[in-house]
Amino acid sequence: MKEGRARRLWAGVMVLGLVASMFLTGVSRPASATTLPSCGMVVTTSVTFKADLGPCDGNGLMVVSDNVVIDCKRHALTGSGSGTGFNLTQVDKVTLKNCLVSGFSYGVAVGLSSNVTVKGVTASNNVVGFLMDRTTHSTFKGDAARNNYNGFVLSSSSSTTMKANTASHNQFAGFQATFATNSTLKGNFAKDNYNGFVVSLSSSTTLKGNSASRNNFLGFELDSTQNSTVRENFARNNGYGFYVTSSTGDTVKGNLAKDNYNGFGIWYSTLMTVLRNTAQNNNYSGFEVEYSYNSSITRNTAKNNGYAGFSMWGAAGNLVKSNTANRNSNGFVLGTDSSGNQLSANAADVNSMFGYSDYTSGSQTSGTANPYATNECQGNLAGCSSPSGLGAPQP
Repeated sequence: MKEGRARRLWAGVMVLGLVASMFLTGVSRPASATTLPSCGMVVTTSVTFKADLGPCDGNGLMVVSDNVVIDCKRHALTGSGSGTGFNLTQVDKVTLKNCLVSGFSYGVAVGLSSNVTVKGVTASNNVVGFLMDRTTHSTFKGDAARNNYNGFVLSSSSSTTMKANTASHNQFAGFQATFATNSTLKGNFAKDNYNGFVVSLSSSTTLKGNSASRNNFLGFELDSTQNSTVRENFARNNGYGFYVTSSTGDTVKGNLAKDNYNGFGIWYSTLMTVLRNTAQNNNYSGFEVEYSYNSSITRNTAKNNGYAGFSMWGAAGNLVKSNTANRNSNGFVLGTDSSGNQLSANAADVNSMFGYSDYTSGSQTSGTANPYATNECQGNLAGCSSPSGLGAPQP
């Protein structure tokens, strides 16, 4: 996992380097511009496509004026493998819509801008389909990214929105956000990518109502984030459904992870809130907490997972309360290096091994290193708990 994380962070740094070189390219602004586009044109007024354009040897169109509308009317802009298709740089209140763009390093790039809207655009066979860099109060809405290296990239931007977009068959990530603040990804679909949603080095970012399916590695990842929210999302048939690492103060609430290898993974993180999520039919664990501390894991449900409903390794000082683990191999498992975790008012029923298995030793409940109180267990094939006394049938 550490090697994979380094690769993901390096991918973000590479994007930043490419972005810097792209937006520092000088341009000369013409006195006027035609409404009929041509390859390499610098746009200062609105443009309407009347036919396909390209292949362009280099850049497509660069918009450098405010209050401009580019409407492709579903016509295509194609490149020859380099440059930027639509480059919106240092502009305000610009709209790009109804376009097909392919064959560039960047299909659509928005940089150093504000109040930009990109809607109804399809980017395919580029290095990056859509990029928003150092931009505020801007939106990608109803767009599609297919067969790129990265689908949608949000970099060093704030108060931005990605809504109702689709990313499929991209080599690295469907959606990637790096150094983002106060931004929202809502109602997007990521399928058949290597990763679905990757958010790193970001704060106060919200992922809500998104869907990740059939991504090879990660459905949703938060890496080195702060005070971010992952809420009411759906992950199915990915490697990890939801994976949070090296993060602080994030909230993971009301999500569903189904038919993944692992449902939810919380690694090397602190002060997390994991609330009212469901993990079902995952191959390994429903909820896996590793080397994470002082977090709240409450009112979650794990059922029909291959190894455990809830497993904790190297975890300390966490509150595990009012969770339900039914019909897994194991209900709750605590590894030898976990301590000071408070387990109370949980239910573990009809698991094929124990309801509660604690491999620690110490001065807490039944000689373990963790305190247990009013935990319920019944119908587990191997017994209620190992050691005994961690739970009991409740009235």
